[in-house]
This record gives sequence, structure tokens and C-alpha cells, in this order.
Amino acid sequence: VIRYIVTMLRTYRPEVVVTQDLEGEYGHWQHKLLAKGVSEAVPLAADPDYQPKGYPVLDPWNVKKLYLHLYPENRIQLNVNEPIEGLEGKTAFEIAKEAFQCHRSQLHGRHSVTNQGIYSLSDFGLAYTTVGNDTPLVNDMFEHIDPSALTVTPSPEPTEAPTEEPTDTPSPAPTQTPSAVPTEAPTAVAETPAPTVTEAPTPKPVEPQPATNRTVIWLLGGGFALLLILLMILLIARKRR
Repeated sequence: VIRYIVTMLRTYRPEVVVTQDLEGEYGHWQHKLLAKGVSEAVPLAADPDYQPKGYPVLDPWNVKKLYLHLYPENRIQLNVNEPIEGLEGKTAFEIAKEAFQCHRSQLHGRHSVTNQGIYSLSDFGLAYTTVGNDTPLVNDMFEHIDPSALTVTPSPEPTEAPTEEPTDTPSPAPTQTPSAVPTEAPTAVAETPAPTVTEAPTPKPVEPQPATNRTVIWLLGGGFALLLILLMILLIARKRR
């Protein structure tokens, strides 16, 4: 987190940095992490011997002031109820309420835009400075900062769009009108006699054959065998007696 924040500070080169409460506003661990990370990153951003591992090499940058929300030392209190010309006459408090409506996940919870307690929009403290402490009751985050320094933030240099080199557009080949090509007379082809079709003989219906005497023979043979079996049973029975 610290390496990333140092890179952002060196990239955008702000004169004043404002971040969250060290206690996480209402104890939120991500708020705590951000406030602590910014507090450690600000002096490192000015250190020429510090290079964030894994990030591009950038020139050091000296942040002039760091303000923390609800910080108890070197306190200032912003006037958030004064109309601001650059905000079309709206106050900072009104703009904050409009911005909060975009935070949809918090609209139905206990959070709201107020200017009291831990949700105060006004209360900050100067936690780091290279230009001296603020004058009491002035309440100006840009106090002791040269106004001309606010215009030296490097803007990205516009890169010219590459000029396309003219490419030779091939001119369409002239279309030639085909001249009449003499066509040869068709060669006479000897007609082959059509094959004679022989009609397939119509199959004669198969008449049902009358039942043969085989059925009668099978019946007689079966009956005779049954009689023999009965006789054998009778003979065996008599012998046992």
C-alpha cells in the first residue's frame, strides 16, 4: 500500500494531501489502513533514496502539507457552509450531500452527511508540513504555499498522432472488352441407339398350398408314442406288484 501511494504522490505531485482519520472514522479497518499508509508514504515520496519495488522510477516529490480528518493536533476548522463561486454558489456541505447520493450501498444504512462528531466535514489537523504550522484561526489548507506552485503540476505531454504515410493506391486495371471469339461448329456426334428396355416378367401369385399329410403323420406319430409310454408305465406297475 505504501509503495503504491508513494508512486501516486510522485506521479500527480500534489502540494496538499488530505486523508482519513487514523482511527478509521468509525473504526473501519480499510480507513485505518489508508490513513496510516498515506502518513508513511508522504515523507518517503520526498526521499531520493527510496524506490518502491516493482514500480516505475519517478522523481521524488515533496508534499508540503498533510491533513488528517479529526487529527487532534494543529487543528483547523473549514467553513463548509459558505457559498463557493466555483461551485455555482453551492456550499461544500451541499456538494457533499449530492455526492453521497452516488454512494448507493450506504443510502439505507446509518450513515449520512452531517457536520458533527466523527462525521464532521470541517475538522482536520495538520499532521505533516514542510512549510511551517498553520496560523491559528486562519483555517486555510493552502496557507504558506506559493500560489505559483499550484500551476507547475506537469500535465501529460500530448503525443502527436502518427501521420499516415501515403500509400500508392493501385489504379484499377483497364477493363478490356472481349473481342468476339469465333466459336467452332459443334462436332457431330453419332447417335447411339437407345437401349431396349426389357420388361421384367410379372411374378405369378403364389397360390396357397393345401395342407399336406405331414400334419396328420405328426399327429399319428405323437399319439402312438404316447400310447407306448402308457403301456410301459402299466408294465412296470404290474411287475412291482
